[in-house]
Amino acid sequence: SDRSENQAHLRRIMLERAAKKYLLVDHTKFGIRTLSRICSITEFDEIITDSNTPANVIKQLHDLQVPVTVASSPT
Repeated sequence: SDRSENQAHLRRIMLERAAKKYLLVDHTKFGIRTLSRICSITEFDEIITDSNTPANVIKQLHDLQVPVTVASSPT
């Protein structure tokens, strides 16, 4: 989602034309809703997130059959 309808529209066009769709998102973005919806999370080919993402969120994504890669945090 996006706060700007114009930005959301542009992102929808980009996703429609993409051969593969990846979502790079950190744990702070899950559960946040904004004004303009871009697409369903199930439309992504893969979601890449950080290791602070709660296990229940990862499970929900797996249950939706969305591939998830959890990147380890730098030490």
